[in-house]
Amino acid sequence: MTDSQILKNIRKALRLHQDELANALGMKQGSISDIERGKNGLSRSLKKSLSDKFYIAKLYFEGEEVQMFMPGKEDVAMLEADKYRKKNRKKSGFEDSELSQPSTEIEKLRRELDHRAEILAAKEETVSVLKQQVTEYGQQLEHYRKLLSTLQREKIELQAELEVLRGKSQGAKAKGSG
Repeated sequence: MTDSQILKNIRKALRLHQDELANALGMKQGSISDIERGKNGLSRSLKKSLSDKFYIAKLYFEGEEVQMFMPGKEDVAMLEADKYRKKNRKKSGFEDSELSQPSTEIEKLRRELDHRAEILAAKEETVSVLKQQVTEYGQQLEHYRKLLSTLQREKIELQAELEVLRGKSQGAKAKGSG
């Protein structure tokens, strides 16, 4: 993937216009345009700025097949992008009320997503505990099977000894009566 494709993918994922991304990074819109057109490449400092501000994975800049955002940071990156999107679009004539409702809905969805993530984490913890208990019960069951096997062998041995003793006892009775 080329630098122009990388930057354009990042900008589109953040739902920013070129001038909004430029504002967020302290650059001019023309510089963003030049990179996206392939005229210039992504400098090391620009990659660092994108990574620091929008949590872009460093390997993504190398064209690696990795997630664009650092693990668990996409929501934070989108919130950061929202700041610049709102600032720039207010200047363009958008009213605050036009932006607040979608933003409120996004926040509501994010809270719901966070809540579901917490539930999922709790369920995963429960599953982990249950797996551990199943493992422990399996080990106990194996222990009890071995104990039962030992007791069954001892029972057979004791029955054999009892038969031997009964045979001796009957033999002794027969000698004593004869």
